[in-house]
Order: sequence, then C-alpha cells, then structure tokens
Amino acid sequence: MKLIPVMLLASSCVAMAACSKDTFETKPKIEITGYNTRELRTDQILSITMDYFDKEGDLGNGSVTAILDRQNISDANIPRAMELAYVLPEFPPRDKGEIVLRIPYESLEHTDFENDTFLLRVFVIDRASNISDTVTTEQIVSVRP
Repeated sequence: MKLIPVMLLASSCVAMAACSKDTFETKPKIEITGYNTRELRTDQILSITMDYFDKEGDLGNGSVTAILDRQNISDANIPRAMELAYVLPEFPPRDKGEIVLRIPYESLEHTDFENDTFLLRVFVIDRASNISDTVTTEQIVSVRP
C-alpha cells in the first residue's frame, strides 16, 4: 500500500520534468548576478555582471541599454534620467552565458553639490530585435570627488 503513493509521486515528478525541458524563450532573459562596487568613485568603472538566456543564441552583436534613474536630484536643471546604450561584441551563438556591463565614472553626468544615488534599468536586444524584460539594479552611489 505504501508503494502506490511513492510511485504516484515519482511519476508526477517525471511528468513535470518532461514538460519543462525547454524553458528558454525567443525573447532574451537577463539576471543580475553581481557588482564590482556600489559606490562608484572618480576614475573607477562600474561593472554589472548578468547571466543571459536566449533560445536562438543570437545575442552577439546585439545591444544592451541601461537607463540611469537618479533618486536624489532636487535641481530641476539636472536631468533625472539618462540613457546609456552599448553594442555587444560578436561571440559564438550560445543559449546562455554572461554579460558584463562596464560604465566608467566619467561617462555619467554628475551634480556639483552632492553624491548621486541612482538605479539602472537594463535590457538587451538580440540580433532579431527581440527585447528582454528589464532588470533593475540595487542602488548605486556615484561619490563626488
């Protein structure tokens, strides 16, 4: 009698695993896995490491876009958001891998009177123009010199 529930559980686990064997989608997916720093200083480069998943593996020569969203701007003359767009290098077709987004301190617009606190909203576009979901970083501080 105890064998029947165990067999039912085992067969349902096998059925669920068989149904979910192809989890990659045509639309790329990205996940943030780490940062080299969350306090960016003069002459530093912010590196954001992301894993990507793409069914067709056509992310090489695609693009990555980061929208910088300032959290503490009180001066109306300073833009609250700015867009940073980069072309991804060519690499062999792979359905999963790692991307490192590198943003130099000097490429960001800074205030003269306070540290900038911001979030980055990041998405990728593959060669077939499929756009990933947007991921959001943790808060990052650009420290004033």
